[in-house]
Amino acid sequence: MMNNKAFIFSLFVLLLTLGLTIWQGQRGKPAVLQTRLEALPKDLAGYQGSDSRFPDSVYRELNADYVVAHKDGVNNVLLHWYQSDGTKVLSNGFQQNIQRFVGRILHNRNDGAYVQVSAFTTGDDVASTRLRLKDFAREVLNLLPEYWPVEG
Repeated sequence: MMNNKAFIFSLFVLLLTLGLTIWQGQRGKPAVLQTRLEALPKDLAGYQGSDSRFPDSVYRELNADYVVAHKDGVNNVLLHWYQSDGTKVLSNGFQQNIQRFVGRILHNRNDGAYVQVSAFTTGDDVASTRLRLKDFAREVLNLLPEYWPVEG
């Protein structure tokens, strides 16, 4: 037979879980109160940006922070990261999902971004291109929180 302390503790945990579930269900979905991405500068550190999107298969498969793709003598050097809550930089999508879950529960936020910068180079210039790309990524990293959407 279960002793009284164990029963009371189990009942407490059950009621607490039930209460938190009801509370979470009544909060509603987070809404973007203000977005500033439209104002994100497309000209940064002497580079001109443009809007683009990769096929969904790239987002599902790519799980690295530095990639060099080579085709027809041209190297495409890519740096990417996951960012959440404006300033939190995460190394992979799994960490971002955890961060988004915690933000949703604790702060009623559901934000996150996959950020990628890339540069083309020919020949054996990959190392210096990677350094330039890191410098540019640092600029982007410092700029993004200023334009992060406000949720509540």
